[in-house]
Amino acid sequence: RRQRQMCIRDRTGALSLAGLCKEEHPDIYTRTYKFLQSFDYITYLLTGRPFASSSTSGITLWNEQRLAKAGLDIQKFPEIRYMGEKIGETTRKAAARFGVAAHLPVFAVGVDFAAGLIGTGALSKGRSCERAGSSGGINLCWDTPIHDTRLLCYRHFIKNRYNVAGITSTYGKALEWARSILDIDVNNREKIPPPKGNNPPSILFLPYLKGERTPLWNPFAKGILMGINENSTQDDILYAVYMGLAFSIRDAIEIVEGNGCSFQYPVVTTGGLAGNDWFIQLKADVTGKEFAVTQTNDAELLGISIVIAQALGLYTDIEKAALKIVRLQKTFRPRNELYTAYTRLYRLYKGLQNKLVVHFLP
Repeated sequence: RRQRQMCIRDRTGALSLAGLCKEEHPDIYTRTYKFLQSFDYITYLLTGRPFASSSTSGITLWNEQRLAKAGLDIQKFPEIRYMGEKIGETTRKAAARFGVAAHLPVFAVGVDFAAGLIGTGALSKGRSCERAGSSGGINLCWDTPIHDTRLLCYRHFIKNRYNVAGITSTYGKALEWARSILDIDVNNREKIPPPKGNNPPSILFLPYLKGERTPLWNPFAKGILMGINENSTQDDILYAVYMGLAFSIRDAIEIVEGNGCSFQYPVVTTGGLAGNDWFIQLKADVTGKEFAVTQTNDAELLGISIVIAQALGLYTDIEKAALKIVRLQKTFRPRNELYTAYTRLYRLYKGLQNKLVVHFLP
């Protein structure tokens, strides 16, 4: 059946998966109808129409030249629809299968981070968001491209702007790991000791549990937990994990700023950890930046709603729609005395990163 012959990929790339499939499973490659991104497979189930979706024409998923160079068949790759373009309508079969109404319009949005940028209002120069999910990171909207191999820089879907990003590979995943080994609920903020004066806990954690992207870009990086002694408690270790994640965000911010960019508004947090006020305040204290949350912790869903509202003609463009809809509900301001204390620990963190991680990596 055509549906079962779909070959679904994750974010490692449809081209990479197709090439691997052709090399190692040529029989599956031959039978495959289309190679789709995971979210595009869902739209196929809803509409019966195989399309690929992309947030911006600045990110080319594939073209005839690249496919030919890779030795792949162009007919196995669908046409591309960009953010806000209609893909089709829900079919009667989809309505019966998923419990939705038939003939509902389905639109392309693209990757989740693009929807997150819209839902946090990170659409003009100097505006930014922090995506605090399984992985994490900083995204800053800027008006010129940044050429630094420690960062990612894409053409924004807003004309003449760029998305500059620093990514932490294990963010929420690091907290899941901590919960597992400590056998405690990491979301119970009452169990985490608050910092006392200028003396926050001195255990250091480098969150490289699955390699690291910014700033190392090395899959062989390993995590470090340093400073434990016989008096260390579960809470001390948990605090160190949270603090290490906050340090990874500061690391990305400083690299971005080192390239001439600036954060001109509060950093808006979205994702599963956007409901943790204690952690957001910690990030403000560690980075010295204001952080904020919107009317919803899941800005990706809000961003998708804004894309659809614009596509249906309710707004003239996405940026104006975001300005009307996105609202900052709470702002977290850094506390100067704690910023000073965390800066001393951050310098130790960077020293560990340089001596024990960078120098010993393959």
